[in-house]
Amino acid sequence: FLSDALKQVRACRRVLKWTYVYGYYLEDTGAEKNLFEHLQKNLEEKTDCLHEMLEKDFDGIFFPETEQESFVTSEEAHQKFMEFRSHVTNFTNVTQKFRDRILLDLGCGRRLTLVSGR
Repeated sequence: FLSDALKQVRACRRVLKWTYVYGYYLEDTGAEKNLFEHLQKNLEEKTDCLHEMLEKDFDGIFFPETEQESFVTSEEAHQKFMEFRSHVTNFTNVTQKFRDRILLDLGCGRRLTLVSGR
């Protein structure tokens, strides 16, 4: 799950890199530009959040800063790990959906679409 999440972060960063080029050539005003920037911003936020989760949350859970936090039972450690794993897996899937949405809209050469419920 960690490898999948890291691959997703890399893939999203690669897509974001090229969205800046795409955005540069869009007309300066209009609904399409606004929607594109909205989709780009959402992908960027989700990618940053997943990346931060992998770095900071992982360190905070498995490498506590205080001695009190470091004395946990194996059952508590297992529970924390399973919660972390579930959260990362779910957020990886959410981030992938945002990436797929912007790729679908940009890759087809069609006008950007706003999908209800997403």
